[in-house]
Order: sequence, then C-alpha cells, then structure tokens
Amino acid sequence: MDPSFNESLKVEGRSEKLTCHAGLVLLCEMDERLGLTTSLASKLVDERSPMRVQHSLTQMLRTATYAMAIDSAQAAAAADMGDDAVFKIATCDKKGLSMLDDDAAVASQPTLSRLFAQLSSEENLPHLRTALFDSAVKAVHAAEGQELGQVTLDIDSYPIPVHGHQAGSEHNGYYRTRGFHPLGVMLGETGHWLDLKLRSGNVHTASGAKEMLEPLIDRARVDLSDNVFVRGDAAG
Repeated sequence: MDPSFNESLKVEGRSEKLTCHAGLVLLCEMDERLGLTTSLASKLVDERSPMRVQHSLTQMLRTATYAMAIDSAQAAAAADMGDDAVFKIATCDKKGLSMLDDDAAVASQPTLSRLFAQLSSEENLPHLRTALFDSAVKAVHAAEGQELGQVTLDIDSYPIPVHGHQAGSEHNGYYRTRGFHPLGVMLGETGHWLDLKLRSGNVHTASGAKEMLEPLIDRARVDLSDNVFVRGDAAG
C-alpha cells in the first residue's frame, strides 16, 4: 500500500521491526480521505498569534487523537511519541521527506495542554460536538455508500470516578463514588458516538436528555435515515 496522504512514504513488509505503530499510517490515510481533522480544524477558533504559531491546529489535533488511538492519550505521553518516526510522519503537516526534519517536531506537552484548554472554550465546544456527529455520518456513508434503513440513538449516562476534588465532581449515591456523570448518545447500529456532554457527578441520569436528543433526531433524519428510534434504560 502506498498512502496518498504522502506519496514519498512506501509501505512494505520486512523482517526488521522499525515501529510498533504501523497502523497509524492507515489511520492517517482514512483521516485524510474522510477529511475529519482538517474539517474540524477549519471550524475551531484559534486565539494564538499567527506570528508565534509553530504547530497548526490540524497537526496538534492529529497528535492528540492519534495518541489516543495507540493508548498514549496523556499530553506528556503524546509528546514523547515524537521519537517514533511513523508517529511523526502521520501527524506532521509537511509532505515528502521534510516531515522528518528537526523543525517538524511533534508538539510538546505544554503545547498540547494549551490545545486541550482551547478546545474546551465556549466558542469551540459546540464545534467539537457537531464534528462528532459529522464524523459518524461520514464513516457510515463511506462504509454503506448510502443512508441506513433505520437508526437507533442509544442514550445513557457514564460514571467517571475521580481521585480528588476536581471542579464539577460530586458524590453520586447510586454509584457510591465521587466523579463526573456525563451523558452520551451512540449510534446503535455502528457504535459511533454522536454526542457527549460532561455533567456534574450528582445530576440525575436523565438530566438534559431531551435537550440533547431533539437536535440529534432532526439531524439523524436528514443525514442517516428517515426512520429514527431512541433507546434508553428505565432511568431515562
């Protein structure tokens, strides 16, 4: 396979073990063909001064998301992956062999931490939630080639325990732990996330469910199927 995102890169099987993350090439190829990262980056508000930008939003988003794919989600771990040539090639904006130059380094841990803070701003959170739905639509259309006969929106809450007193964390009597209590909606037929919302740890399971579902149902009817069903447990 010769990936189209960088035609200088040639993939072939050899006995030498150069990296344990060769799958990142396939991930980047899929990302580029679907236009997921570039589309999201074009919608985000970047408050950095253009004169001081070393890493584009697109490159930093690739670094953060691809690191999650290989279980290195922490900013420090993602930054440490800069020594892996395949990770550097997959996340870099540069093409040809210039992606291995010293000035094409992976974003540092402080830079990625600032990215996460920027993504959580009031201006960018709506774009992230919309991008989550859009990515599911693109993946479904790419796999099926058309809309589905019917879709099921699975809605549920998910306890996230914490060790400390992080802002927004509260004790939840049902789960008998302190943490957060986010609400999420998943496409039942494929397992793709459609929306997620972080909530305080002590809110009711169904809090905000109606407000989350109504726009998703409308969008699902337009982009996925005329037949939309909602599934939840008794707590909803």
